[in-house]
Amino acid sequence: MVDDHGPDGDAQHRFAADVLNALLAQLTDRNHQRWTATLAITHAWVDGTAIYVVYTTGSSNVTWGWARDTRRSLIDPGPWPDAAEAARYYRLLDFDSAATAMAPTVRDTIQWYGDRLGDLPQQPTELRDSHRYPDAGAPSATDTSQGIDPSELADKAREMAALLHAEGHAKWARWLDTDARRIDAGDIYGLQHLLSAFGGMGSLRDLHVAGADPQRGQRIDRLIGEVAAMARDLWREAERSGPDQPVINPPRLYADPRD
Repeated sequence: MVDDHGPDGDAQHRFAADVLNALLAQLTDRNHQRWTATLAITHAWVDGTAIYVVYTTGSSNVTWGWARDTRRSLIDPGPWPDAAEAARYYRLLDFDSAATAMAPTVRDTIQWYGDRLGDLPQQPTELRDSHRYPDAGAPSATDTSQGIDPSELADKAREMAALLHAEGHAKWARWLDTDARRIDAGDIYGLQHLLSAFGGMGSLRDLHVAGADPQRGQRIDRLIGEVAAMARDLWREAERSGPDQPVINPPRLYADPRD
């Protein structure tokens, strides 16, 4: 974190610096959770009462920029009661949900959100070296040091999607392709949605593949079993996760791709 401008005696400036330090620590902890999209922070700084963070997420090439004036609480009228609460709600309301739901407009510019504060740098090349965050090499959200590698499940889901598309099952192919992308990004709801494709009537397990290539049909049948088993194992692992993991509901089985 870079502490710019503002005299040492400025209480509001020191408060902003405390908030940013607390927030960066929380985002570092967040990156160690398995089912969250990794935030690779490249720059972070304080300017007066404002704080700024620039980062990328997962495998995306979009650069996000976040800016907030720490004098205003997001949840109550008036100021924040302390730096810890400010950092906690910035993480929950701004980083855990907002940015991942937004669609970038221009990929070669910084996509800013939060408060519109003055002249924000619009391109990564405009960022100052003095604002570079030293811990930019964040750990991957899909750390494979234990359990099943989610990327392996995503690869198998994509393989099955390609085979199903060749057999004319375009809706199921889109279902699996979309879930594979979400799983690669560390999104647990991609895993939840994938699991909902396995059940009884109307599910992938009830799919009848009668194409011109018997070997392709046999491969699809094997992948259905493999993908379902891997997804169940990953789900059990997610259910054993700590209290900071996202709240998740059991998958709805017997899904129909027309839903």
